[in-house]
Amino acid sequence: MSYSGYYQVFRCEPIIDRPHLQHGGKIILPPSSLDKMSKLKLQYPLMFELANSNFPDLKVHCGVLEFIAEEGKIEMPFWMMQNLTIQPGDLVMVRTVNLPLGTFVKLQPQSKSFSDSITNPRAVLEMKLRDYAALGLGETIVIEYMKKDHYLTVLEIKPNIPQMKAISIIETDLIVDFAPAADAPPEEVRKVESKTEEPASAGQKLLTKGSHRLEADEQETSTFKPFAGNSYSLKSKPQATKHNSTKKEDSDSDSEEEENAKPKFVAFGGQGFSLKKK
Repeated sequence: MSYSGYYQVFRCEPIIDRPHLQHGGKIILPPSSLDKMSKLKLQYPLMFELANSNFPDLKVHCGVLEFIAEEGKIEMPFWMMQNLTIQPGDLVMVRTVNLPLGTFVKLQPQSKSFSDSITNPRAVLEMKLRDYAALGLGETIVIEYMKKDHYLTVLEIKPNIPQMKAISIIETDLIVDFAPAADAPPEEVRKVESKTEEPASAGQKLLTKGSHRLEADEQETSTFKPFAGNSYSLKSKPQATKHNSTKKEDSDSDSEEEENAKPKFVAFGGQGFSLKKK
């Protein structure tokens, strides 16, 4: 089957002249790549899939930063080379891909130092992920904080399309969750798992956002009951309505007695008077 996107094989080189690019998800391609891609109908922003030429199942996903690399070569962060298990000078297959916008990602720190040394890991991660364009299932990315590298493995993504197994994180609302660190003690892992699997108590409903659970009291809603109000009689004090056949019969008999007690109208049956004196 023919492939209509961009595809090229390059020899890889690590980015060494700009160390800050080591903590991000962007590559540098040669100028000829830009010329070729400008002639194709591609989706922007550009997303790429890099694969080990000897082991194509080893892949990472990324964006592009510049087109200033030496011809025939691709420059990439060292963490990408680690994921692909390649060395400088090895061949890398590069192709463009169309990735869905991500809605959820679950990350696992490779060391407890990530949560121990960072007081607000979510805020830090939100800032650091701006240097990344895509996240792939099983990839281990790296962020730098306080002059220390922290490695995070992607355990879960949504949506998870089998053919892609990656998401774009550019201009999207992404929910981030954390799994226990890879080197966390077993008892800590069990404690987190028990909290995650704990069912909602009676009278409460469970609202989940990723793996962050918010318990809210279930509000009682009033149910409409027909003919359940209070009735009022014109003869007596208010009384509760009871659908009882005996009371209904009594009410009917009272009405009949009232009707019988009233004087009946008889046409021309009144007393006459004469205007003549006797």
